[in-house]
Amino acid sequence: NMLGRRIEPGTFGENLTVANLESADFHIGDRFVIGTLIMEITSPRIPCRTFAARMEDKYFVKKFHDANRPGLYCRVLAEGPVSVGDAMVHVLFEGEKVRATELCFSWNNPNIDAETRQRFLSTPVHWKVREQVLA
Repeated sequence: NMLGRRIEPGTFGENLTVANLESADFHIGDRFVIGTLIMEITSPRIPCRTFAARMEDKYFVKKFHDANRPGLYCRVLAEGPVSVGDAMVHVLFEGEKVRATELCFSWNNPNIDAETRQRFLSTPVHWKVREQVLA
């Protein structure tokens, strides 16, 4: 990895770690189904100074952003138990395709054009992203 050290599960505050999942492959609105659990992607995980402090690297936020591997925030649509080894099904969002990495890359960009902003807003993007980034 780019940090040159092992990253233990939970280092970034994640609630669920899925092997071989690359955030670049997923869109806002895509769903993950694990048994009766249904989660919907609502935004990329954007790094902050808290992560930089945890990683003991004042340049961590820039490195994280430049790597464009943000991780994913999901909302739970249906609850259910999850166990190690459970199969996960990826269900594609049927609406406008906005990659989590595209939204991450656009973070804090005051020059997002109206067409791109509308495309982002046409997805089930998290309300906080709507208020702070796309307003």
